[in-house]
Amino acid sequence: MESLDEIQQRCQLLFDRLRAAYGPRLWEMSRATYVSFNHYSQEHPFVALFLVVALTLCSLPLFLFFWFAILTIGVAFLGFVFVEGTLLTIATLLLTFSLGFVGLFAFGFVAVIATGWLMAATAYKMLKQTKHRLQNGKILQSEHANGDCTGKSDFLGKSCEVVK
Repeated sequence: MESLDEIQQRCQLLFDRLRAAYGPRLWEMSRATYVSFNHYSQEHPFVALFLVVALTLCSLPLFLFFWFAILTIGVAFLGFVFVEGTLLTIATLLLTFSLGFVGLFAFGFVAVIATGWLMAATAYKMLKQTKHRLQNGKILQSEHANGDCTGKSDFLGKSCEVVK
């Protein structure tokens, strides 16, 4: 257990630090309070003990209130962060799935349009080639009538047929 002299030296060290940090005015006020309380406590030790215990017990509910208030604010903030984080996660997942669905739908739509376009272009090209061959006389009815179709085929690789 510390002696009274050690406690007074520690208090003196604390007051010296306060004086260096906050200036002479605070130092004089605190020093005067400390000296007067020290003098009073030496003359009336039971009253000083009662005052210390009463102040400690009166300040305990105040400290507990501040501790609970700070703890409640911290828990509320963390709860808000967790709820907000959960909402942001759900919203991000919904946005990702929505954009993915729209992207797949757009890809499918573009694929159908592109395939249709290519099929129409190929059909147009085939019709144009057939028309061109018919106009130039490449497929002649006389060849079909004579059966002289050997080695001749259309652009699809099929053997020539009779044109009516």
